Amino acid sequence: MIKSVSIVPWCIACKNCESICPNIFKVEGKSMVINHNYKENIQKILKARDMCPVQVIKVEAESGANIDTKPLIWKVLSKVYLTPDTIELVVETKDFSFTAWQYVSLKMKDKHGTFNRSYSIATGNTNSFTLTIKILPQWRGWAFINTLKENAKIEFFGPEWSFILQKNTKPKVFIATGTGLAPMIAMLENTPENIQKTVIFWVRYESDFYYQDVLKKFPNTKIITTVSKPTENYTGTTGRVTDFLADITNDSEIYICGNPDMVESVKENLSKNWFPTENIYYESFVAAPPTPSVWFFENIFIEWNIPGIKALNWFFILFWFATPFLLKDGPLWYYNHAWDIAWWSVVFVILIRPLADLFPKLLLFRKLLIWRNGLWILSSAIILSYFGFNVYTNYSYYGIAPLDTLGNYFTAKMWSGKNIFPRLSEITALILFITSNNFSQKILGKNWKRIQKLAYVYFISGGIFIYSFGKDEALYSMIIATILYFAAVFKNWKK
Repeated sequence: MIKSVSIVPWCIACKNCESICPNIFKVEGKSMVINHNYKENIQKILKARDMCPVQVIKVEAESGANIDTKPLIWKVLSKVYLTPDTIELVVETKDFSFTAWQYVSLKMKDKHGTFNRSYSIATGNTNSFTLTIKILPQWRGWAFINTLKENAKIEFFGPEWSFILQKNTKPKVFIATGTGLAPMIAMLENTPENIQKTVIFWVRYESDFYYQDVLKKFPNTKIITTVSKPTENYTGTTGRVTDFLADITNDSEIYICGNPDMVESVKENLSKNWFPTENIYYESFVAAPPTPSVWFFENIFIEWNIPGIKALNWFFILFWFATPFLLKDGPLWYYNHAWDIAWWSVVFVILIRPLADLFPKLLLFRKLLIWRNGLWILSSAIILSYFGFNVYTNYSYYGIAPLDTLGNYFTAKMWSGKNIFPRLSEITALILFITSNNFSQKILGKNWKRIQKLAYVYFISGGIFIYSFGKDEALYSMIIATILYFAAVFKNWKK
């Protein structure tokens, strides 16, 4: 019936085919056909083909044979936004059954053709099941999911699974990021109440949390929800998944679902602590290839996939090494404008966070958050360089008298009148320069967040100092920053 099976380019190594039909497919970097005994694996081969998210499995039929399969057609019962970019999709079915950690493959269509995307089942019964789906404009399936309405007919293949919940009495630890929480809900529902359970749910921003009320309904369950990039007013747990693995006992079973970096970090951390690998079960999100023929304008100015955005942040971080030399022996324009560079860098740092909170659907602001650390370090380096010249070379800037010696720094003269503002900028710049790194965050714990609030002292003292020389833009920047800050606080408070 099947004449040949082959793999064409664009395999994303999602391992769907191997989990469905391990007798035929093996994934090592990419999918490979390892067996040509098609006759005894026909149905599984066709299922693997149909559920491939990028349609790289090509099956050729023998003359006169029909290898076309039909997806199941079901109806959308509801579509609810759990976060600004995560939806809950409830689908009506008939005589449906599934096992925890199983997934379905949703058939989609756009102007470039048909394609599939796989989603884990969160909950389900004989008449319906629930999916959680991340929707971002740069993803090919975004337009399809975004336009789905209630009662719309959609096509699925499956369900299928990568692995299943083990039936034993071992403590269970469920670790997830983003929509990786969906299969964990299914597993929690299928774990007996008497078994100790721990859930570690990690997101970047607190606005990404969902299903918090659902998690609380499971008895005998410890819930750890943590944020790696909290806003100014967030008071919950912060940190990464790996910060919460120390208390996991070696008799536990661990189930991990999320982005590949997180999965690999957790596995590596557990390995270093001699955790038995046979008790670790995991599934990684694998990115599909970009939408075919995406126009340059759409990619840059709508989806905000800005080339080199991460590299530019590293440029800002590394540039501080050259700052003292540029001020001393560099071009005159840098000597004359370094203070302005320091000021506008910190303006960006202060403004971008409330803008991202106020307009979560404008992806540009979230993309630019990555520059905060680099620009902050650059701004601090410039101020500290000025401080160094003031102490060691009797350098005078903006009319401020030189210190002559470091011992004069804390004299009343140096902290009176207009001198107080550059002094505050220098002190806060030093503290923040030293602590603006992951190592300090780990060492300081909750105190790190308190120290980072000195950024406002740095911003305000610098702004007042610049304004005292008749630069009105400093005053306008402080007013705008204040308005945006309180608007973001009010928005988060309403939530």
